[in-house]
Amino acid sequence: MRGCLNALKTLARALALYLRSSGQKTLSISSLTGQESIKIAFRALARFHDSSFGYPLFSEAMVTLLLEGTSWLEKINWRVILTGDEAYLVVPLDFVKEFLNAEEEVILKYMLNSGACREKM
Repeated sequence: MRGCLNALKTLARALALYLRSSGQKTLSISSLTGQESIKIAFRALARFHDSSFGYPLFSEAMVTLLLEGTSWLEKINWRVILTGDEAYLVVPLDFVKEFLNAEEEVILKYMLNSGACREKM
């Protein structure tokens, strides 16, 4: 059941739930400070993790995605960064605005359209 598509579904679900829970607050704060992007800690996304796609840990799904390739991330101006022992997904504030109340299927389609799960490094 593991694989790139299930890892992507894991991320889409966690992002959708995170944005519904914390997106408006994040958007308000970031807009006030003039930020163009936000950092979302993997551990924050892990709170919304659903293991039904075959990944017991959110971080395992992210490793699968990163091993598949990262050009799709660059295409949509997303990055994964490490600061100390913390991993973050950096996304543009415009993404948060556009997908604030989006269903996971909409976010999944957005990532697939960017080229996610189409390359192998």
